Amino acid sequence: MPISKEKFKNFVRRDLDDVVQELCLKEGSYERILKIAVSTADERITRLAAALGAADWPTAQKIFHDLKGMFANFRIAPLSQMALTMEREAAGKNEDGLVWQNFEVFSKQFQEFKDVFENVEA
Repeated sequence: MPISKEKFKNFVRRDLDDVVQELCLKEGSYERILKIAVSTADERITRLAAALGAADWPTAQKIFHDLKGMFANFRIAPLSQMALTMEREAAGKNEDGLVWQNFEVFSKQFQEFKDVFENVEA
């Protein structure tokens, strides 16, 4: 099933067609590739929760860096920007004490994003 262009625009604040054209992809390719990336991100977020729980800041920073790049490549700015914020917090070893609060916000945003794409077939 194709994704809802309206839901995409509400989350990303960009038209799906514009993103697909910018990335020089064929219709439907973006959705299929993105579905695979979302599955990968799901696994990374699980690892990330474990790293944060263990205060393993280098691992958390690396995972946030990877997520930041993946979401940026797909032009999903809200998640990419949040991952950048979290990457910086992990690099600073959570000096501001906000890592868990921000991780909860990031996780919620990611879940909202997944809901937009849940009907896309891989």
